[in-house]
Amino acid sequence: MKINKNKIQKTSYEKTTKSNLMKIFLTCITLTSLSFILIMQKFLNKKILITCIILNTIIQVLIQCIYFLYFEILSKDTKQWQLISSIFTATIITIFTTGSLWIMKHLHNNLML
Repeated sequence: MKINKNKIQKTSYEKTTKSNLMKIFLTCITLTSLSFILIMQKFLNKKILITCIILNTIIQVLIQCIYFLYFEILSKDTKQWQLISSIFTATIITIFTTGSLWIMKHLHNNLML
């Protein structure tokens, strides 16, 4: 709990309830399922599909950072720590994504030709 001007304020971690976490979890599952369905059913052309998947990914990462990692957007106390952890997370995601794409490209070139 944070004490600010003689008032006790609850952090975002203390404000969450099981029902809110369950709603957010179901939202994340829905977003993941939507991406899977869009790719498997091929409803959209390639450019629109990639845009939808990227947008869906960004929304899902923001939801998970705010509600599961408890990033407090308005908190001034933890801004530096959140910035450092966000940069680290973005670096790891970039490494995993580019590595996965590189592996898939080379597997396609070596096995399909």
